[in-house]
Amino acid sequence: MGNKLKNKEFQINVDVAGRIFKIFVDRDNEEEEEFTRLSAKKINEEIEKLREEYNNSTDSYNFLAMASLNIVKKLLAEQRNNNHESFIEDVKDLNEEIKDIIE
Repeated sequence: MGNKLKNKEFQINVDVAGRIFKIFVDRDNEEEEEFTRLSAKKINEEIEKLREEYNNSTDSYNFLAMASLNIVKKLLAEQRNNNHESFIEDVKDLNEEIKDIIE
């Protein structure tokens, strides 16, 4: 089983809040490494913004928690907006189908 895992995945190192994490990435998913590295970068950028806002305090744990909260809030808001757009498109499609039936 270990050999199968090694053939399917490879390890990358990402820095999050000044700590290096070893992450296994699926070789078959071309975007996974890019998304993992981009995610770490976004977290670090959010932490840096918070450090500047709160006078460069060195409490990384609190900044990491606050950054996580901010990022997930943005993600949920985006998902909600996308769901509304999808719903609106579905309603428009149904409206067109109803018009076709009526005519």
